Amino acid sequence: MALRVFRLLRPSIPSFHVSLMVHSPLIMILRVLIVVFRLLIASFRVLFVVVRPLIGVVIIIRTVGVHFSCYNAKTY
Repeated sequence: MALRVFRLLRPSIPSFHVSLMVHSPLIMILRVLIVVFRLLIASFRVLFVVVRPLIGVVIIIRTVGVHFSCYNAKTY
């Protein structure tokens, strides 16, 4: 789409400059959003890699704790 606008407005320099001024903030906003989404995806990957084993450890500790509490309840 931008290439089509560039081809249409190439002969007229002022209108090309105006269209560039209109599109540049949009392009900058899109670039910022892409960078932010990349950082979020990377942080979620790190979080998933770190949290998943911790969830497994918590589940193991809870099941062991339940078994010990049942064992202690039976002995009394």
